[in-house]
Amino acid sequence: MKKLYYALLLSLNFVLLTAAEPAWYGHWWKVQDKNFKSSFSADPVKKTVTLEFPITEGQWDILRVNLNGGDWTDKAALEFDLKITTTNGKLPRRNLGFLAHSKGRETGEPYINAYILDKPQKIRVDLFKLKKEVLKNITGIAFFIWHRDFRQEGFVPGKDKVTFELSNFKLLSFDPVGEKVKRESKIVASAGEGVFWSSSGTDKVMPQASLPPQKAEEPLYVSLAGNEYEPFQVVYTPSEKLSVPQTLTYETGDLKDKSGNIFPKENISVRRVGFVPINQKNTVEYRRIPRCFRDKFKSLPGMWPDVLYNDCKLTVKNKENYPAYFTIHAPAGTVPGVYSGKITAKLDGRQVAEIPLEVEVFSFELPLKPSFKTLAQYSIAYGFDGHYPETYQNFNVHEAYYRSMAKHRISPMHLPPKGPPRPFDEKKIAPYIALGKELNFNAWLNFYWGPPVRSEKDRAWVKEVLDYLEKENILKQTYTYVCELDEVGDAKYKDVIRRFNAIHKADPRFNKVFLTLRSSPYLWGILDVWVPTYSGEDEDEDLLQSIKTVKNINPDAEMWNYGGPAYNIAQPGLIHRMIAWFDWKYQVDGRLYWCLNCWSKCDPYKGEAAGSVGGNRAGEGMLIYPPLEKDKLEIVDSIRYELLREGLEDYEYLKIWRDTCDKLFKTVSFSTSETERFELGNLCKRALELDKKINRKMLKSFHDYPTDSAYLYEVRNQLANQIMEIQKVLKSKNK
Repeated sequence: MKKLYYALLLSLNFVLLTAAEPAWYGHWWKVQDKNFKSSFSADPVKKTVTLEFPITEGQWDILRVNLNGGDWTDKAALEFDLKITTTNGKLPRRNLGFLAHSKGRETGEPYINAYILDKPQKIRVDLFKLKKEVLKNITGIAFFIWHRDFRQEGFVPGKDKVTFELSNFKLLSFDPVGEKVKRESKIVASAGEGVFWSSSGTDKVMPQASLPPQKAEEPLYVSLAGNEYEPFQVVYTPSEKLSVPQTLTYETGDLKDKSGNIFPKENISVRRVGFVPINQKNTVEYRRIPRCFRDKFKSLPGMWPDVLYNDCKLTVKNKENYPAYFTIHAPAGTVPGVYSGKITAKLDGRQVAEIPLEVEVFSFELPLKPSFKTLAQYSIAYGFDGHYPETYQNFNVHEAYYRSMAKHRISPMHLPPKGPPRPFDEKKIAPYIALGKELNFNAWLNFYWGPPVRSEKDRAWVKEVLDYLEKENILKQTYTYVCELDEVGDAKYKDVIRRFNAIHKADPRFNKVFLTLRSSPYLWGILDVWVPTYSGEDEDEDLLQSIKTVKNINPDAEMWNYGGPAYNIAQPGLIHRMIAWFDWKYQVDGRLYWCLNCWSKCDPYKGEAAGSVGGNRAGEGMLIYPPLEKDKLEIVDSIRYELLREGLEDYEYLKIWRDTCDKLFKTVSFSTSETERFELGNLCKRALELDKKINRKMLKSFHDYPTDSAYLYEVRNQLANQIMEIQKVLKSKNK
């Protein structure tokens, strides 16, 4: 089709579509051609546009309306009412087409193919199908017909005509959500000595951050599924009126829904946020920061929020910010609904503010056993040196750390912490294996260093270990790590081949043997599990190439992730949370994290990092802080540890949503009812729209995604709403 464009400047923006904008209801025009007899009329009051096409001997006819430009990539559909009348009472199969254009480029739906005459019908043009480079800056749209289609249906040129009446234009967003679900920071209460304001659990509140500009008009809102943890923050910023230091504490009572169901206060915890001094050496280099953040964020020295102390007594004494980290937990079996209550703030024991709180529990639950596999090193050698004496290396200590990992949906590498006992002793290993089953760990190592298989004695010990794991019915979820060859280069491929061949030959039950290594053609077909180590600008491309190559060669091979966004302290919290989103996008089989407690020879409370001289940054290799007192059994979490869990819970949302959508798609495919297919089809379209939104805008690459956490909460709520809606529809069909 010949492309002709004219410029028509309009003062109103495209976002006013629902309010009878003149661009839709009075500023139409047509391409000038001697064959074209088309015309238009518009009625801004009735919000209608009438397009009239007398049939000619020409090929096509087109009418356009120019817009003032705008980004439609975050819009789902263009919807309008359409009434068609013809002079001969017929309608071709192919009748009306739609185009969107932008600076010489165009995209569209060639044939809307309306089929009802003389009655209005709802038309929905799915924008997610169209070219995103055009949708990025829409400057106009057009409707057109092919005259030959009408002539073939018996329309007589010069005699017959077709009229399209369009009304009620609406540019639809993806499933709309309320502003409260975005959890943007707002002032929630004022006291004589200062201001209380909310912040999401994903944002890091710096000591000198400015107060939010808006005051909350609704209760502080939190939403979560069953068997989920969900954080948020309440920040206190004292004014100059607070002349002497005071102790700030919070209390939360039971919450209730409209039916009288109780959400116990015991399911709400609050912890004091501790700040860590970061020097220049322990900031994050510019090249290691995702590109999407580089123009908005600088990793600078200073006090960074990270420690989550196990108390919540804040000594407030100046105009700095004092964040408190709240965590809501909805145990499995919690009755779905909206629960209301309040948070009471006290200074030196006297009440100074009440903050309304609203907690929505969704009608679906996250699985007790995580869907995504992880292996996180928790080490006695790296972590316990100087913090727990040897006499305290007992089951109770490790049980506490394992339970912490399970609460964060992470599985440990070592179970038991030093690996299988040698000589093998079932009594020594059994308590740990029982604990691992109870905590629903979905993966751990049978051997950290490649198993010794050279001598008969070594092989006999290895066999005892594997026999025991097989007897306990957990062998299939254990992996073998050949750590002595960790991150070697291609020059060592012969050593890798010899070692892997020896392990596989020693016992065929070794079928999940891995090491961290870039995808190498020298080793294709040798590794059972690939854990590529990528970083830099092209890590997405490198990872995708590795997955494609390895899976094509060996479909049974697993591909885990080790790279992607970082875990360092001096960077935005959203970076930590997004890690699992990309694991979902690229459909990797698991994620390796090298250490949770690398405290050896450093003080993480002072911002130090083990091996920082070698280029590591604060937070490297540790998500849990050491106990505040030597010999004290205490686990001190970090904000990064919480956000890693938040990302893994988001992964469960994405998986449940995808699985639920698959069931919906199958239901549609087996349906024989036209009415049911239309209703279910619309629901399918919305699911496909959301899928496009997530992949097109939310998860472009490790270096390109929205940097506002409010967008993440919006998408997360859309996922939850679709899960619940689809599950309700499927349940009603199965009755």
